[in-house]
Parts: sequence; structure tokens; C-alpha cells
Amino acid sequence: MSGQLVGTTMIHENGPSKRNVDKYFEENRPYTGLGRISLYGAVVFVAARGVNIFVQVASTIVLARLLSPHDFGLVAMVLALVGFAPVLIDLGTSDASAQKTRITEGEVSALFWLNVAIGIALTVLLGASSKLIALFFGEQELSGITLILSLTFIMTALSTQHYALMRRAMQFQHIAIIDILSNVVGSVTAIVMALAGWGYWALVAKPIVTSALAAVGVWATCPWLPGRPRVTPGIKELVGFGMGVTGFTMTDYFARSADRVAVGYFFGPGPLGFFQNAFLLYGNVLNILTEPLHNIATASLSKLRGDLDELKRSWAAALSLMSFISVATFAVLAVTGQDFVLLLLGEKWAPAGPLLSIFAVRGIAHCVERTLGWLHVAAGRSDRWTRWGLFSAVCQLVALVVGLPFGATGVAIAYTIVMFGLSIPAIVYAGRPLGIGAKDVLQAVGPQTAAGLVAVALGFVVQEVVFVDFSPLARVFLSAQICSVIYLVVVVGIFKVTGPLRLAFSLLSGFSPIRAPGELLTRRVSKFMKFAERILVALDGWPWSIVSRAALGFIALPVFRVLTGDSSSILTTLALFIVLLAALRVVPMALRHSLPFSPEATTIWRERRQIAKQYDSYQWQKLFWIGLGLLPHAVIDGGLRNGELVVTFICLIGGGAGLIFWHRINSARSAN
Repeated sequence: MSGQLVGTTMIHENGPSKRNVDKYFEENRPYTGLGRISLYGAVVFVAARGVNIFVQVASTIVLARLLSPHDFGLVAMVLALVGFAPVLIDLGTSDASAQKTRITEGEVSALFWLNVAIGIALTVLLGASSKLIALFFGEQELSGITLILSLTFIMTALSTQHYALMRRAMQFQHIAIIDILSNVVGSVTAIVMALAGWGYWALVAKPIVTSALAAVGVWATCPWLPGRPRVTPGIKELVGFGMGVTGFTMTDYFARSADRVAVGYFFGPGPLGFFQNAFLLYGNVLNILTEPLHNIATASLSKLRGDLDELKRSWAAALSLMSFISVATFAVLAVTGQDFVLLLLGEKWAPAGPLLSIFAVRGIAHCVERTLGWLHVAAGRSDRWTRWGLFSAVCQLVALVVGLPFGATGVAIAYTIVMFGLSIPAIVYAGRPLGIGAKDVLQAVGPQTAAGLVAVALGFVVQEVVFVDFSPLARVFLSAQICSVIYLVVVVGIFKVTGPLRLAFSLLSGFSPIRAPGELLTRRVSKFMKFAERILVALDGWPWSIVSRAALGFIALPVFRVLTGDSSSILTTLALFIVLLAALRVVPMALRHSLPFSPEATTIWRERRQIAKQYDSYQWQKLFWIGLGLLPHAVIDGGLRNGELVVTFICLIGGGAGLIFWHRINSARSAN
């Protein structure tokens, strides 16, 4: 024998191999800095998912222009049926390995071989069913597609436990790198095959290449080698927990995939291609916002099981931050979805646009509902997770039956309504064993959800009334700005939700994967904050407030013209000007509430806000200087257009009156 295992270190005849794997099997307990490490891991993981989404979307754009909706529909038919296999292969054991307080190499080895056995069995089963699948849909090409895609099951089985061990050791940066590289190579392979004329086989090759490279990557990064499987009481506990997780994920998968199966069966591959690509864009955004955080939250919250107060605090902060970002993202995607599809995929994919908008509205609730696993895993109650999965699946299947007579659009709307009904109860049910109730959930996500729905409603109104004649690019840009401003006005200005902003800026200011450079980065950020603070205070005082507002007015008009093209509509120009004024109010307010400014600067801004609340003329007089910046365009660039002339008139007349009144008020205040 060339070597033997001693403890967790491989000993060769020539000495130790230095492939120590102790860190993967350390006791799962809280330690100093766990919260920060978890949040930094979230930043890295989410950023990596962002890169993956960019690669995914970019490759989809290219492939959508090279291939037809029929090609996408064919592959989607198989993926909708076989996509459950990774869940069944995992059997919930990756969550079980990550959350268990103590775990041994023998137990993980047994789980590894169980995953491999299931993967092989599913590969054989799917291969034998390939002709039946083709017969079910009436598409002969599906037989070969099914046979090839079955190979992903073995790749998934080989990498499941290595991924789980890396999650347990909080190696999220390594996981991110592996996922990005495998996704890039898989996407490039698919594009090359599409260019070479392989048709739908390019779409089949992508998951095969991606999963194979991911398996190679985790084996190269995590040096643990599986040993002989041994069945112990610990294994029975892990598998029992995993079966509970699998019970939910299987029922949830079937409920979420039934829509694509039904659309493909009743309406054919063409409509399914539109439905699938809209869902793919939506699913990528949903995954980037929820999937990485599930891995991090289950690993970190499981360590806090002995301290329920700290667990609740950490859970609420993480959920509030996730919801703050994800709701805003889906609100923007909902309003811009139709133009977004046209810009990315081209005119032939136009029917996918309305579907993407509907899916995005669903995402406002779906992103919250997807976090139920955080609490079920942390509480060790996978049995409750299974029961909720059954209830949720029944509700979604009822929605499918109700929506199907109205086509793919009806199905999308029905699923959206049901998701809003399920999201809050899902988290309340999951949190009950940990003392988390409806009030806790609503405090964490209620304001964000309300702000997101308001932003969607007003965004659609503005888009249909003001931007109807604009180009798709201009509509996407302007609608995104309007939605973002409305969302911030409601969530920060009305509900006063600033905790997620403070937490996000705190993470960014101190983030660094290496300690020494991180300290240097923190000092530089501190210096930058002091410099930025002096600039911001000066820009709101004499004389720089006049210069900055006049410059803003002068610069804003050319930007308006670029966005509106040849339009001289008064309503359009007024809408853009209102968005500008709202941004000038909301952005500084959000920064003041979230960034660590000095007490001196905070006092100055508080005094100015009190004056603004007491005297309307204090705010109105600022418009006069913006009007002065607009005025030079009356004699350059062909003069002011209709809408621009109205805005300039309002600024000069209204702002001038405010300036006169404020001068009198300020003089009286100074005399007293």
C-alpha cells in the first residue's frame, strides 16, 4: 500500500502529504467574528453569483440570437422533467452535513457513496425513460437530449459532499471561483457549438460541461477523499434530516416545474420557449439573491442554535438586508421587463417580455419565501419543512389549474398571486420553533414589500403615460431611475428603514479578504469619508450651493435631450425634472441615514432640515439657481424647447419668489 490514513492527514511512504482536512470536520459552534465572516462571505458569494448571472445572461443573449424558440423549448421540456434529479441525489445531505454540530469522515464517506449510488440509478432510469419522454411530448428529438443530459446526475453526485464540506468550513470564496470558471467555460462551449451549427445540442452541452468542471474544481480544492462507507447511528440521523429537506425540495420542485411541463404539453415548444427564457432571466435574478444566502445563513445560523436571541437578531438583520435589495431589484425588473427582453434577446422574443414582468412582480414575494429554509435548517426541523412543502405544492398546483385555461400568461399570474399569499406564512411557520412570529417577519420585510409594490404601480403608470414614445433603451434607463427613487422615498423616507443601508455600507467599508490590506482599506475609507463630508456640507452652503445647483441645471438639460430624443413634450420634461428633484432629496437622505458621518456634520444637516420644514421658501429658493443653469440654453443649441421653457420658467419665477421671501425671513431671523 502506498499510504494510509492517520486521523485526517494522508501519510505516504515519503512523509506527510500536507493535505490536512481537519478544518472540514471541526465542531460546528459559534466563534468570535462569526457574524462578520458570514456577512463578508455573503458579499463574496453574492458578487460571484452576480458574475455568474452576467455570464448566464450574456450567453443567453448570444444563444437566443443564434437559436430559435423551438430549440429552447425542446431542451426546456427535458429540464423541467429531470431538473429534480440533483435534489434527489443530494437527498438533503449537504444541508445535514453543514448544520450538524459534529460530523466524522466515516459519516461523510457514507453520504458520498449514497449520493453516487442514487446518481447512477437515476442516470440508468432516465436513459431507459428517454423514449417515453419523447412520446409524451410528441417530439422525437427529446430521446437523444434526455440520454445526454442524464450524465449531469453522476457529476452532481461526485461533487455534493465536497461542496457541503466547503460550506461547513465557510470557504465561500473558493466555491465562488469554481462556480464562475465552470459557468464561463460551459457558456463558451455552448456558444461555439451554436456557431458551428449544432442547434439545440449547444444548449444540452452547457450543463454537461459546467457540472463536470465544477466536480473537478471541488475535488481539487477540497482534498478530502471518501473512504469505505459505514452505517452508524450518526448516518441514520443525517439521512433522516436529509430526507426531510428532500421532502420539501422535491414537492417544491414539482410544483414549480409543473407550469413548464403543462405549457409544453398543451401549447408546444414555441410558447414554452418564450415562457422558459422569461423564467430563466427571472430565475437567475432570484438565485443570485437567495441561493448564496441560503448556504451562508444555514451554516452560520446553525452555529447560533444555543443562543436564540442572537439567532433572531442575526436572522432579522440578514433577511431585512436581503429583502431591501431584492425587492428593489424585482420592482425595477417588473417595470422594465418588456423592454429588457427586446434589448437583450431581440424582437423575435417579444412575447417573453410581459411574462418576465409578471415573474418579476412574483419575485417581490418569492425572494422572501425562499428564505424559509434558513430557519428550518437552523432549528433542525426538516420534518416541518416537508409538511410546508406539501401544503405549498398543493396551493401552486391549484393555481396552475386555474391559470392554464388563460394560457402561459394566466399561469404566470396565478402563480404570482399564490406566492404573495404564501410568503409571510411560510416564514412564520418556519420560525415558530425558534420563537419567531408574524410580527418579527413583518418588521423585517413588510416595509420593503409595500415600497416595492408602490414602485411597480407608479413605475408602470409613468412608463405608459410619459415614456410611451421613447426608445426601449431610454425607457429602461428612465423607468429604472423612477422605480429606484420611488422605492427609496417610500422605504427610507416614509418607513424609515435604514438598517440595511448602514449594514451594507459597514460591510463595504471594512471588507477585505486579507487582514492587513483590510486595515489599510479601512483607514483610506475613513479619510475619504472625512473629505466627502466636507464637500457635502459645503455644497449645501454659501456660495457653493449656488454654483453646484447652477451647474446641475446646465448639465441636466443635455442629459434630458439624450433621453427624450426629438420629443419636446411638456409632460415628459416635467416628469424628468421631478425625478431629478426627487433624486436630489432621496439620495442625500439615504446617505445621511446610512453612512457614519461625524456628529458635527449631522448637527448641521439636522438644523437645515428643521429650517426647511418650517419655511417653504428655503426649499423654493434653491430652484432659482437651477433655473439660472438652464437659462444659457435659451441662446445655445437651438434654444429652449416647449417643455424645457416651461421648466425654466417655473424655476426662475417660483425660485425667484422663494428667494425673495427667504431673504426677508432670514433677515428677520438674523435681527432677532
